[in-house]
Amino acid sequence: MSVLTLLAVTPACSCLMTDAQRAKKEREQVEQQLKDSRALLPYRVLKLALRSSKSPNRAEALGGLVKVADAVRELNGRPVEQVDSLAWAPVVKALWQARQSMLTHDEDEYPTLAEVYLGHPLPPPYDPPLEHLAVAVLWFAVDSADHGHKVPGGNQYVFYELMRAEPRPSWPKDARVLAQVLRGGAYCAAEKHYAAEESLTEAIAELEVTTPDELLGLGRVSPLEALHGGRAAAHFLRAWNRMGLGRDEAAADDLEQGLKSLEALGIDNELTQWAWAFVHAQRNRPEQAAEQLDKLSRSPHLDEKTRGDLADGARDLRTSGKGIPVMLKARAMSIIAQALLTRIGGLEGLLVVTLGRERAEKLMVPLSSLRRAREQLADAPGQVVDQGKALGAKGLELLKDKVQALQAGDAGR
Repeated sequence: MSVLTLLAVTPACSCLMTDAQRAKKEREQVEQQLKDSRALLPYRVLKLALRSSKSPNRAEALGGLVKVADAVRELNGRPVEQVDSLAWAPVVKALWQARQSMLTHDEDEYPTLAEVYLGHPLPPPYDPPLEHLAVAVLWFAVDSADHGHKVPGGNQYVFYELMRAEPRPSWPKDARVLAQVLRGGAYCAAEKHYAAEESLTEAIAELEVTTPDELLGLGRVSPLEALHGGRAAAHFLRAWNRMGLGRDEAAADDLEQGLKSLEALGIDNELTQWAWAFVHAQRNRPEQAAEQLDKLSRSPHLDEKTRGDLADGARDLRTSGKGIPVMLKARAMSIIAQALLTRIGGLEGLLVVTLGRERAEKLMVPLSSLRRAREQLADAPGQVVDQGKALGAKGLELLKDKVQALQAGDAGR
């Protein structure tokens, strides 16, 4: 085969990959990213430290890890010229030790976060994988509450938790389907659209043959409401994902299916308004689509800039008749999630609706701790490097020598 023939055939072969092959490749990419992630290290280490805090078989290296956040805050609060480079050595050492500990210790060897905070284990079917699912749900909610217009669910914390939330036969069916739906949503947020399509299609197929008596419901949500809500969520997420694949007609079909489920619940809110706007635009009904965007732009649950963007989008639709503006389409999930979460009273309101007030208040304590810790430790590795650079080459050499000496001392014990 000549070089020219090879060059001509290779692109064609790559285009012959099936959706399933692309999905498999995307899942492998996510797994590798999680494995190599330095940004995820502080979060994983903190969870390991928290869960092992009351365990007699806790790894020694984890004992000093809880002090890392305090050390970083204290050093960053002082001018660079007042910080000796050697002061950073214990921070670097603690993170290095923790990374080594994670090679031989896993957080699921220790009690769950619920057991650590409540002082007793929760009854079955609560187990570590189910707690990973619960934490993933909370990060989805935290991201949705962020008004920075970022898409919820695409961060590494969510992926880390969902990859460990492998459904068990002992779980309620509600939880098993939720794990599939959330995983699909996370893949979509991270633009792993083929992997998302598989997860969401599996969830939809499962929900289509599910009856209300197979579900438990949750808090104030009845089994029937959970079924209709689950079907709507899965169809809406797959529609959002199909927009990312450029399959707008299939996306409109999904939205119409989701709207049927919400109509059965008598729901008319920002989600239904956006869905009808997209469906009308896709079906060449620009005036009706613009009316829905106008209605959405008057929502008191959206910030002023978003309301203005939606009003501008409605004007563009009436002028051009070309469909939903690309930028608004890309922000659809962020806009809807923010509006719906604000409507029910934020993250705490969501927990109260689903769990009841007493359980929600108990859960807010560990959630707040994790949220603060995430903010404080997320940039710790980068802060160490930046501070080292600020101290100059001589400081870096001293730091390197000090860390090596500390490591040698550990090895000699």
